[in-house]
Amino acid sequence: CRNLSNVKRPKGKDHYNWKGGKSITTGGYRVIKCEEHPRSHCTGYVFEHIFIMEAQINRFLTQSEVVHHIDGNKLNNKTDNLMLFKTTSEHTKFHWDNHLWAENSKAR
Repeated sequence: CRNLSNVKRPKGKDHYNWKGGKSITTGGYRVIKCEEHPRSHCTGYVFEHIFIMEAQINRFLTQSEVVHHIDGNKLNNKTDNLMLFKTTSEHTKFHWDNHLWAENSKAR
């Protein structure tokens, strides 16, 4: 076997499997390649709905803020379908108050 650990492999736009820097997670969310973003994952991707909400409010979200999809469609990242909560607790309360937990459990 040859040691290929120091062989330079193409990345990003130079990689043969490049799809424009967008992907869909196994959880059904669209992610965008943006390595310099403060909330990007170790792979360099950030959730598109976070990116769009930040553009709408003209600042980065805090670590405690949560973006909610009003219609439940994780791929519908239009600004009129996104709602910002200050904390996970507020977001959870919204789901319970609006019986969204029941709808989400039926969808599974």
